[in-house]
Amino acid sequence: MEAVTSQLILGIISLTLGIGIIYWINRRKFYRRNVAGLQEFSSFEASVFVRFMERIGKLLAYGLLILSILFFWIYSSEKSDREKQQQEVKIEQSVQRGSAMNHIGFGNHVSLNESYDWKTNKNFQSKHEKQFSCLHPLNKCI
Repeated sequence: MEAVTSQLILGIISLTLGIGIIYWINRRKFYRRNVAGLQEFSSFEASVFVRFMERIGKLLAYGLLILSILFFWIYSSEKSDREKQQQEVKIEQSVQRGSAMNHIGFGNHVSLNESYDWKTNKNFQSKHEKQFSCLHPLNKCI
C-alpha cells in the first residue's frame, strides 16, 4: 500500500472514531437524564468518575478529529505533488519523443532520404531520392 493511500485510510479511520466517540458520549448523557432534565447517577463517586471519563473521552475524540484533518491535508498535498510529478514526466516524455521524431525525419530536421552538408548548412538530395521521399506522407515535398 502506498503512503498516500495509507494517509487517506488513517484519516477516514480517525474521523470515524472521533465522531463515534462524541456520539456515544452524548447518547449516554441523553439517556441518563430524567423527566426534569437532570442527570441521574447511582452515587457521587459514579458521578465524578463518569464526568471525568467523558471529558477525557471528548478530548480524545477532538484530538482524533484534528488528527484526521491533518491526515487529509497531508493526503491532498502529497496527491497534488504526485500529480505535478506525473505531468512533468509526461511533458518530458513527449519532449523526448518529439525530439526523437524530429531526429529520425518527422519534422523540420534532416529526413532519412536527405543528406546534410554541415559546411554550407544546406540539405541536398539526388533526383531519385527526392521523388522517392515525396511518396512518404510525413516528408515535405518541395
